[in-house]
Amino acid sequence: MIVRPPVSNDLRSDPVKYWIREQGHAHQKAAELAANVGNATASGCRQQPVMRNYLRNPHARLSAALRALGGTPSREQAMSLAERVNARDPGNAPVMWWPSSKRSGGHRIKCELPPELKAVHYLLKPVLEQLYQRSENVFGVKHFGRDAAAGEVKRLQNEGYCFAAVTDVVDCYQSVNPDALYELPLPKEVIRRTLDLREIPTERDRKYRVAAHVLYSLGTTLITHNASGPRGLIQGSPLSGLILAWLLNGIPTRDDARVLLCFDNLIVLAKTADGTRTMADTLAAHFERCSAGPLALCEPEYFDNIPFDFLGYRFDPDCPEIGISERGHARIMAHLVKAETAQERLFNCLCRDHRAKTGGNSLGASINPLLGEAPALVWRALLNVRSGYSMVPASSLELAYYREASRWLAEWSGTNAIIELHDNLFADVGTPDRAQIWGVLKRIEGREAEPR
Repeated sequence: MIVRPPVSNDLRSDPVKYWIREQGHAHQKAAELAANVGNATASGCRQQPVMRNYLRNPHARLSAALRALGGTPSREQAMSLAERVNARDPGNAPVMWWPSSKRSGGHRIKCELPPELKAVHYLLKPVLEQLYQRSENVFGVKHFGRDAAAGEVKRLQNEGYCFAAVTDVVDCYQSVNPDALYELPLPKEVIRRTLDLREIPTERDRKYRVAAHVLYSLGTTLITHNASGPRGLIQGSPLSGLILAWLLNGIPTRDDARVLLCFDNLIVLAKTADGTRTMADTLAAHFERCSAGPLALCEPEYFDNIPFDFLGYRFDPDCPEIGISERGHARIMAHLVKAETAQERLFNCLCRDHRAKTGGNSLGASINPLLGEAPALVWRALLNVRSGYSMVPASSLELAYYREASRWLAEWSGTNAIIELHDNLFADVGTPDRAQIWGVLKRIEGREAEPR
């Protein structure tokens, strides 16, 4: 039974505000209970009763259900799922899977978890985060994500580690030995019922296909790829990245050849070419015999004192700052072209409606219908770019190029204030410009969300 948070009568009379308060209370209690598990372990106390209390607690289960549902679920929807969250019995609904083509060739297995199992994985995640003792060269976990890894790569490069070897684990998630899952500090029955794919029902989702087209003189033949199902780690689970970091913790590194792991991506940074090659051989041997494997590494790419791409960023030994990778630029351009096209179409519609309303009235026709209109679609796209590449300085020429390329849409408004906000789109959080930009976006996006 969930104990509701104490609130005033005014708040209780507003169901929407009260539900928001109730969600926050559930997340807070879940965090406290997960911390209790970590504290018990650190102090040498028995972990089992504290773990059991956390896994059964209704606040923790509600918090997990909310995270699994995402968005803004109703109270009835969230409570219904929370009642079904059971770490020892997540139900018999199958994990749906399908093969997805890789850019580099072959395919990967993607999975969609049923709501009950997904919520259990969200339930387990805070506990494992509390118990995880991270090695300093492992990234892709809470507080040490992709951007932290990129920052460490650049720091080392600026310190003279200008020779790099970049590789990753071949079919990493599929190749993990499921027996290694039982190394996790969780009840064995929980691991068996919720993490071990040998014990979890799976079903191929026929909506997704991996196909190859073979052209013949008489037409095109469609060959459907007959992929095997998921094994190892569940690719699509909110927990798999953390489990992978846990299983691969403690990978070898040296002062003269530093190794960084982020998810299944590996990089060796050294001050000599020989250093990268020697350490790459050491890593291959380590992964071949690690308890999570055996795992194989892709053939490393070596960059001897020249620029290279890693984790979507560009690292140039001659530049003290991080840039955007070539593939990243291609994705950004496609994203912005789409946003600019949609924005231009919207502005043209507003102009057309204005002409229709004013008719032959010369005074009305002389008024700019876009006066004060901000290019919200483009602003949102540019801010998403900034968020996705937060390690690139806001003042960088790369980001300035994209902002300037779409400035014409801000100029269309004919308002200096809108143009100035566009020019300061990447202003720091907490500045007046930043507050105004988000205020404008909230107003426009809220207006567009209203039923017509």
